Amino acid sequence: MEKSKKPDVLGTAQACRFPVEEMETIVGRLLERMDEVIQAVTNQRPSSFPDDVAGSILDGMREARDRLIRYRQ
Repeated sequence: MEKSKKPDVLGTAQACRFPVEEMETIVGRLLERMDEVIQAVTNQRPSSFPDDVAGSILDGMREARDRLIRYRQ
């Protein structure tokens, strides 16, 4: 997905005949826990795991979270 493109979570849910209200709930729960999950992964990552790989993964998680937050506004 392009970084500038807004995610169309509800449109995708609708196209797949998934209840839009349920998708909103799922997205809300995901956002409520995302920072906690990022911190847990950071704390539990083995010291042998490459920093650059971990950084890329965690940055991707933060970017996805931020896109969803902007989407909901």
